Amino acid sequence: MNGLPDVRGWVVAGHSLGGRIAADLMRTPDPKFAGLVLIGTSHPREFSLAHLEIPVVQVFGTRDTVADADKVQSALVNLPPATRSVRIDGGNHSQFGYYGFQPGDWPATISRETQQQLTVQAILEAFKTGSSRGFRTGVQDEGSRRGFRTRVQDEGSRRGFKTTVQTTVVANPRVNRRHEPSCEPTS
Repeated sequence: MNGLPDVRGWVVAGHSLGGRIAADLMRTPDPKFAGLVLIGTSHPREFSLAHLEIPVVQVFGTRDTVADADKVQSALVNLPPATRSVRIDGGNHSQFGYYGFQPGDWPATISRETQQQLTVQAILEAFKTGSSRGFRTGVQDEGSRRGFRTRVQDEGSRRGFKTTVQTTVVANPRVNRRHEPSCEPTS
């Protein structure tokens, strides 16, 4: 973050152990933090982030046996009361990423593409939640022959930043998958 001083706002996200790292990062207050997204993780467990005043989204799958629903629910006590918890019916731990099936995980009953599309929609909610805190957010969803494409433009009004994220989720992860974030200060 220090290497990009022109970026004035960061949404920090993590999946599984990455969620632990993202949550741990939030322990050190920074005015540049604009949101937290926790995906398929039961963290934070050892410390509280209930004091955070930024949008927090927690995404979990009902077939995830690595970060199962009970563990995820237990972690809610350590998150702000306004945390948006998103349950993905039929989603498992492995399909939040592209690393193959994780031993100990249950098989998903929905496709990877559907699970990731629902995850993207949940993440977009973090930006929509930010609208009530002085952010202007525009979301544009475009259909694609190979999958799902979302373009988000978040223009901070009080915080002075503009974020553009474009994500494409496709059936074959080796074909046309991209994530191109860019952040630029507003005038």
